Amino acid sequence: IKHLGTNGGGFFGANSSHPFENPSPITNVLEIMMMWCIPASLTYTFGKFAKNQKQGWVIFSSMLILFVGFLALVYYSESQ
Repeated sequence: IKHLGTNGGGFFGANSSHPFENPSPITNVLEIMMMWCIPASLTYTFGKFAKNQKQGWVIFSSMLILFVGFLALVYYSESQ
């Protein structure tokens, strides 16, 4: 619920930065994947509502291209 609204904050009020919220790297990756599933599924839902699934895939692919591009930029910046 803390990812769907602005009143989440987690039990300790520090969102996911508290060690008890994410005790291991596996749970952190799992949480990141769950955060990614919501916007990815909304593009599919948009395609269903528009009765044109191709539009949903176009929006999803443009989001994915932007994500990969900015991820590459951040990875390069952080590695320097």
